[in-house]
Amino acid sequence: MFSHQTFSIASTTADETLLFVGAAYNIPKSKTHPTEDAYFITDIGAGVSDGVGGWSSYGINTSLFSQTLMLECEKFISRVIDR
Repeated sequence: MFSHQTFSIASTTADETLLFVGAAYNIPKSKTHPTEDAYFITDIGAGVSDGVGGWSSYGINTSLFSQTLMLECEKFISRVIDR
């Protein structure tokens, strides 16, 4: 099973309206191994952690690493914008 999220963000200034539209899919390579990639999408930003699979040879849980990285990035952005 894969995760999927779509989003759009609009911003209007006096001169123009900007619209950012995107989608993200997280598709594991097999049913027995979790995906090594992660992403987050909020109304104030988005992030992608991709390509950390090679780190598993160093004993790193790459799935946990990428998910934790994106969670912390999302929390950081939220804290900075809420100031």
